[in-house]
Amino acid sequence: QVPGLANAVRRNEKALKILTANLWVQKGETDVVREDPKRRFYVSDLIKAYNRNIPGGAKGLFSHVLSLGLQDIPSSILQSYAMEDKMPIYLDKDNVEAMGFKT
Repeated sequence: QVPGLANAVRRNEKALKILTANLWVQKGETDVVREDPKRRFYVSDLIKAYNRNIPGGAKGLFSHVLSLGLQDIPSSILQSYAMEDKMPIYLDKDNVEAMGFKT
């Protein structure tokens, strides 16, 4: 973390603040998903992780979330990432919007 960065972003009320959500979970990042293969990792989980790890949480850091839907990714690419032991992060739009963010 860069000291003061989160607060500087929060203070800027004119900027359009967008979180570009990760597309993939890889080993070492979210191993809880790997321990239970039926468990999916969602964009709302990513935001919860920000709330735990960024001083002051995610509020004010971004107002919009940009996420590519898995239906937009060719199956050959999904298979390629799976071979690299990476798993997709799913957009749970209703939960993200309930957290106060636009999708």
